[in-house]
Amino acid sequence: MSAKQKKVSEYTPPDSDYTPDGEYTPDGEYVPDGEYTPPDSEYESEYEGEHESEYESDSQPEISERSINNGSKKNNKSRGGGFLNFGSKRGKKNAGRRSTHKKRRRRRNHAPRRNESKRTIPKIIVRNPTRKIASMLKKPNIFNEGYLAPPAPKKNKTPKAKTSKTEEDKILASFSLPSSSVPRISNKNINIIGSINIQAFGIKKFSNQTIMRFIVDILRRYDIVFCQEIHVPKGKEEMISQLADLISTSSTPYSFVLSKPVGKSSSRAYRERYLYLYRQNEWKVLENYEVPDKRDKFMRDPYVARFQHLKKPNVRVTLVGCHTHPGDVFNEIKALVTDVYPNMKKKIKKDTRARGTGGSFSFLWRFLGRCFKRFDVDTNEENTRSAASENEPIILMGDFNASGSYLNKKDLMKLDGTLHKYNLVWGINSSTDTTVATADDAYDRFIFEEANKRRWIGQTRVFRFDDPWIKKSRDEKMVKNVAKRITDHYPIEFDLKL
Repeated sequence: MSAKQKKVSEYTPPDSDYTPDGEYTPDGEYVPDGEYTPPDSEYESEYEGEHESEYESDSQPEISERSINNGSKKNNKSRGGGFLNFGSKRGKKNAGRRSTHKKRRRRRNHAPRRNESKRTIPKIIVRNPTRKIASMLKKPNIFNEGYLAPPAPKKNKTPKAKTSKTEEDKILASFSLPSSSVPRISNKNINIIGSINIQAFGIKKFSNQTIMRFIVDILRRYDIVFCQEIHVPKGKEEMISQLADLISTSSTPYSFVLSKPVGKSSSRAYRERYLYLYRQNEWKVLENYEVPDKRDKFMRDPYVARFQHLKKPNVRVTLVGCHTHPGDVFNEIKALVTDVYPNMKKKIKKDTRARGTGGSFSFLWRFLGRCFKRFDVDTNEENTRSAASENEPIILMGDFNASGSYLNKKDLMKLDGTLHKYNLVWGINSSTDTTVATADDAYDRFIFEEANKRRWIGQTRVFRFDDPWIKKSRDEKMVKNVAKRITDHYPIEFDLKL
């Protein structure tokens, strides 16, 4: 350190000669205020430039008491006597750094804080809320914070006025009977056998004259018809006899056989009865019974009726009717094919042998015919009768619910393989619509024997009784709603060759 710098830093003017209007020079001379100019020195040259403005009289930084009183011994030693020791290079450098830090602090203190900045809230109008927005709506306080605007309230659409049941009955009464537009074609060599689910046919529906007018007209179309969903309690069987009387005419009287209420449990499925209506002047019932379900495979046990034609005794037919439970369609149809059908086949063969095709009475009848040559024709008829009895057709029929959500394509393909294994075929294809509803579902089915189909079975079809009404009104939806008052299933039918 030079001698001049040391003198300047250590110089203190005497108290006696000090005057506020001037100052003393290093040589001890008094100079008036404003006339003294310090000589060029190392002190001036070092402080010109970067830190010159910082040490002017106006902008000189404040000195704390801590630095003046030498609060830190370490700083006093390193800076050569404290922060005010401007003769030290190190002190000058540290002073400049401190002023720079202070400037930065001022900028930070005066700069606007991020939290205090105004938050812009986007306005979102939710027209079609999605799952993401719906999940956002569940968050608490989302509307209070203003992140999302509430969805616009939905406008309450005025419901369309539905026609009441009385109005539907009035529309139904204006329709013509199905027999007038689709008349039955009479043929002596063909009988029509049908199956229909009459959709909860009970006392309430029976007492409605408008509905019964159409039900009677539809049932009168068939020589034999299998009816399901007959809700007739015990002690009310007179209603079925009254139904048979309504169907009967002077030329074609009808009779019936009725099952007991079938249904394992009221909690799993409702109980119902099966009904066979037949023309009494053409057919007679050989036997009727419910199939014993020892293995508990059916919710509603199948109902069997064996018929024999009166004018042609060699014509016999066995009908096995069943209304499968929608919750177990695949297993119940499989049980019909694999259990019920083979047992029926064995039983029919056993009964035909016991009836005497090889018995003593038959042998005596044939012996007398050969001796007197008078019973040759009768003997031939007996032979054809025995042959026909051995090939008596067995037909599985009813509302099998074999379509839609009750039977998927995979299970349907398995059933196709099972039917093929037992030489059976579907009488109604899977693409056929048997329901009155707009959906195309083949719920109602026939299952025929492939060997006897050519001999006994003719044309198979669905009787769409509402087709003439749709063509006339051209309002299919309205017509189908009205047609459901009768039943929600179309009848299925086939021609039996005599």
